[in-house]
Amino acid sequence: LQGGLNSYLLVKGGELKATNAIFLGGVFALENAKVDVQGCEVAKGSGPYLLGATQAVFRNDKIYGNASGATLDGDDVQAVFEFDTLVQNTYGLHIKKYASLKFENNSVHDNRQYQAVNDSPKAPALADNFWGTLEIPQIAVRGKVDLGSPKSLKEVIRAYVKPQLP
Repeated sequence: LQGGLNSYLLVKGGELKATNAIFLGGVFALENAKVDVQGCEVAKGSGPYLLGATQAVFRNDKIYGNASGATLDGDDVQAVFEFDTLVQNTYGLHIKKYASLKFENNSVHDNRQYQAVNDSPKAPALADNFWGTLEIPQIAVRGKVDLGSPKSLKEVIRAYVKPQLP
């Protein structure tokens, strides 16, 4: 799906299942929706914006070149991000409000301002991910987050490949 700056994809109260799709340009908003996005690219607009009571699973996606990589903004948002790459956005992950978040084995790097921004009162567990830049090991975050022990990029790749081996 290709749009311009004034275009948008809004899934409100419905379901979206996308595999190997490209969402290019515009706004990607999900409100009170059930979403399963795998192997997709979300670029050159806004990354997924989760509102209301959205239940979302993002796996093995590349989210890049957006104003915000992914935004959680609903008291009842339940989100899973695994094996995703959030790169070259203004913010990698922006958390405003959420009910639950599983964020593991992702690569969040080279975002322009912050790798993660947490504006919620909770300190989400964001351990077991690669953070920072590929050139300089730094993690730029705003707000309280639990980064635990960040993984190297090699460890994230191993976690992705291991279940695929016989």
